[in-house]
Amino acid sequence: MCALILNRQSLQNLASQRIRLAKSVSFSMPCAAVYNNISEFDAAFGLHYERDIYASRRVNINEICLSRLDDATIYPQADYVVTVGEGIAIEEQMPPWMPAGCPTPEPILVTKQPDQVTKETVIIARFGAGTWGHWLGELLPKLVMVEAEFPGRFQYAVPADFLVRFPDNDPWRTFRQSLEAYGMSDDRLLWMRSDRSYRLTNAWAVTPVWSDHQLHPRAAELMRCGIRARTNLDVSKSKVTLLRQTTAARSLTNWTEIDAVLQKNSFKTLDIAALDFVEQVGVFRGADVVFSTLGSGLTGIIYSPDGVRVASVAPSLFGDRFFYALILDRRGRYVDVRGAISELNETIPHRSSFTVNPERLQLALQALEV
Repeated sequence: MCALILNRQSLQNLASQRIRLAKSVSFSMPCAAVYNNISEFDAAFGLHYERDIYASRRVNINEICLSRLDDATIYPQADYVVTVGEGIAIEEQMPPWMPAGCPTPEPILVTKQPDQVTKETVIIARFGAGTWGHWLGELLPKLVMVEAEFPGRFQYAVPADFLVRFPDNDPWRTFRQSLEAYGMSDDRLLWMRSDRSYRLTNAWAVTPVWSDHQLHPRAAELMRCGIRARTNLDVSKSKVTLLRQTTAARSLTNWTEIDAVLQKNSFKTLDIAALDFVEQVGVFRGADVVFSTLGSGLTGIIYSPDGVRVASVAPSLFGDRFFYALILDRRGRYVDVRGAISELNETIPHRSSFTVNPERLQLALQALEV
């Protein structure tokens, strides 16, 4: 029985053994943003970006360790919270909707007898695992790093949701394919179902691959060299527009006008979500310039060549530094074009529909020298 309030501790403090996968690094990071119009909508927000995000700075990235947990229980039905011992939870596995001091979620309190897992298992699933950006940019790199150091030794705990197939549209197809692309067969995976919990008597977990708002360069390097994409798409040295699905948030309502600007500048439009995973990797590996609405589809920048140029559009109030960090990792150049909100999403404002001034986009592309 878990305590009514979970005692949250860092993975570093709970580990009985730690194996370093990547050492800490520190280096100067130049500014990659050559154009933005954020201040056009909010001067204070624009100043924050110029001073705190887009300015050159010193980056101090923590080491990444594989940490042993002698006895851990994971609760998929509670967003993959992991407890160690009696009433102690791993801080890094706690979702944002469970702030410190909140009551223990009911699924943990009333859980049935957990399934027993004795094989050496690395916990990969975490809150956000079902979002492509979190999966590809934060969680899959942990598996790739462990496998590079200990090939074939471990099994990996991942969501069983990835196995669900829909007749007309399978949203988990690329998640499964990404595991296959890095050599993960079904017998190497613990597919965790959301209607049960799992007690891992020989558990391991990986400390965050992101720190100081930057992906560890070793993790990014292994993501690129651990996979060999093969594709027939002719995108070498091209300008690519990543078409956003009509059902996705942050809908660009004047797409026709924006598309005209992109076509004038010789961009080729691709429905990135319709492609298999290795084909998506091929697109990013070959494209010299990428245009997209800010969102998970841009996470493939991890695979882009050095010096990639990226143009993005987003609602005026959208705060983000995740995708910018990926561009910094590739030593790229970036233009950030914002637009006025056309239909407000009151529940999640940054998911609102928006419009972009075509003249602003043209100015940004000129700054990007496309």
